[in-house]
Amino acid sequence: MKLVVVALESELPGELPKGYAKLVTGVGKLNAAISLIQDFERWGIRYDCVINYGTAGGLPEHKGNFYGVHRVAQRDMDCSEFGIDKYITPYSNDPKYIECNVGHVNDISCVWDETITCGSGDSFSKPDEEFTVIDMEAYALAKVCKKYNLPFYCFKYVTDSGCPEEWDKMKDKGACYFKDKVLTYNEEMNT
Repeated sequence: MKLVVVALESELPGELPKGYAKLVTGVGKLNAAISLIQDFERWGIRYDCVINYGTAGGLPEHKGNFYGVHRVAQRDMDCSEFGIDKYITPYSNDPKYIECNVGHVNDISCVWDETITCGSGDSFSKPDEEFTVIDMEAYALAKVCKKYNLPFYCFKYVTDSGCPEEWDKMKDKGACYFKDKVLTYNEEMNT
């Protein structure tokens, strides 16, 4: 069984194919982490992997693209005034970036290379050159999966460059793309 994790039901509405469970966490890193841990505690770790799908912000040239994310960072962790690199949590052993599993969910048609980095943070932010895409949950989910030794895959559809109206217009396209290119393909591979 594969667990697909989304922040909002509206990002991936409806039922998923056989072999997939869906968890809707709510927005933000804390909601994402708490919801995933509660799911593990409630059901046990019965999953082969966790697949995070969600909409994301990106630079204008990224809008409308579907990305397989290579690594995630905590974009709002900044203790640089204390001599600590940005994105690193003080007094932890966490790396600057958490690597996602890539290329192992089969032949998915999306942009997938080592430059795709998602910056997660608890703020609605305009994208910059630092991250290919920005969201509010992926880092927390990746960190939980790393702790539980579960493969973590991350897919983002860029809906906007910091404009809520664009997000609302584009989010359905991303859901259709994810269902067609990730879920359908994997369902065919499992039969």
